[in-house]
Amino acid sequence: MDWIASILNQYKLGKVLAEENSIGKVYIDALNSRLPIKITNWTTSNKSKHELVTNFQIALENERVKLINDSTLMNELKKYTQEINPKTKTITYNGKNAHDDTVIATMLSYYAISSNSGQYTIYKKGRKL
Repeated sequence: MDWIASILNQYKLGKVLAEENSIGKVYIDALNSRLPIKITNWTTSNKSKHELVTNFQIALENERVKLINDSTLMNELKKYTQEINPKTKTITYNGKNAHDDTVIATMLSYYAISSNSGQYTIYKKGRKL
C-alpha cells in the first residue's frame, strides 16, 4: 500500500477512485488511514458499469482519451463484451472468458478525471465566453 501513497505524492493526484465491491472496501479503509486525500468509493453494478462503459466509449470515439500501448490492456479490450438478455433487456459487460481488471481500471481512471466537479469559466481576450 505504500506504493499507492508514493504515486499520490509523486504525481500530486487530486482524486483516487477505487472499486469497493468484494474485498475492495477492506483496502479502501486501510488506505484512507494512510493517504493525504480520501478515496472515492465506486460500487460496480449493471447501472454504474453501463454509465462507465458508455462514457468511456464516447470519449474514445471523440478522441478525448488516448490509450497507452499496453498488451494486457489491448488484449482485455479486444475481449470485453456487452450482452443483452433478450427476456429482461438487462445489459451486462464483461471480459468474455478473460479478465477485465485493466479495462475497468482504465475506465475508472477516465471517469475520475472527467467527473471532477467544479465551476469553470472560459475567458478569451478579456471577455467571458
